[in-house]
Amino acid sequence: MKKLTKKQAVFVEEYLVDLNATQAAIRAGYSAKTADKIATQLLGKTLVAEAIAARMKDREARTQITQDKVLREIARIALADPRKVMTWGPKGVDLVACDQLSEDDAAIIGEVSESFTENGRTLKVKLNDKLRALDMLGRHLGLFKEKIELSGTVKTQPVPADLSQLSDDELQSIASIALKLAATSGGAGDGGAGEASAGLVPNSTT
Repeated sequence: MKKLTKKQAVFVEEYLVDLNATQAAIRAGYSAKTADKIATQLLGKTLVAEAIAARMKDREARTQITQDKVLREIARIALADPRKVMTWGPKGVDLVACDQLSEDDAAIIGEVSESFTENGRTLKVKLNDKLRALDMLGRHLGLFKEKIELSGTVKTQPVPADLSQLSDDELQSIASIALKLAATSGGAGDGGAGEASAGLVPNSTT
């Protein structure tokens, strides 16, 4: 049965440290100049990928930290209502006793500290970042889509009114561009991508 090489085995262990494939490759002894390329190749190898998956499964069983648990904790923070853990008003801030909080409610509390001086009592409450948790949860659910803006100049050439002047290759190129544009716009209307291709089929000139 085929086994991992020594370097591959080290790469697997190093990858599990921070899930940074390039750095894992460097730490495993591969050249820093080509580490990113090598890391991609290593992750693409079935033997390496299976070893990483097995080690992750072992760690999950050992620590009892699963993806579901992490996601559940993020959801608790994202959906928490601060009014369930504290009250505030003109007289200051008061926390609800910790033994009266549910696990869901307590998740939003990041830090609590209390100090006494000659001026009186100071209570410091730090909440976990609700907005960041919502962002993480939204990305996991696919609610947000990244927008990439491109800028530049596109040089175009006028298309002759008489398409018979064009070669078959030129007509095929125009048809390909038309299909891509139709696909980008979602093919709205009755004249979608099908009509775009049908209207640009080159006529035989031979």
